[in-house]
Amino acid sequence: MINLLLLLSPREVWPALIALGALLVIFGLRKVGFGIIATICLLAVFTPFLDSLLASLPLWAMVGLTAAFFIMLFRVIFGRRVLDNIISAMILGLFKIPFRFLGWFFRIPGRRP
Repeated sequence: MINLLLLLSPREVWPALIALGALLVIFGLRKVGFGIIATICLLAVFTPFLDSLLASLPLWAMVGLTAAFFIMLFRVIFGRRVLDNIISAMILGLFKIPFRFLGWFFRIPGRRP
C-alpha cells in the first residue's frame, strides 16, 4: 500500500519523503524507512525510462495498463475479497449474455408468465 502511495506522489514531495524515511530509520522502523528511501531513489532513476516507454506504447496497451492500474487501486482500497466478488459477478454476467439473447430471440410474444 505504501509503495502505491509513493508511486502516486509528485516529484516535489520526494525530498520530504526521503526525510520521513530517514526519521523512521532513526526511530527504529528501519524496514519501512529504507523501503521509502529505496522506492524514491528507484523512482528518480527509472522515471525517464518509464516516461519514454509509456509514450511509445500503442493505445490498446495503454488501455490495458490503465485498466490494470484501476483494478489494483480498487483492490487496495476495498480489499481482495470485494474485488474477487465483483470479478466473479462480471464473469457470470458475461457467461449469461448468450443465453439471455437466445431466450429473448426464441421468446413467444403472446405468452406471459
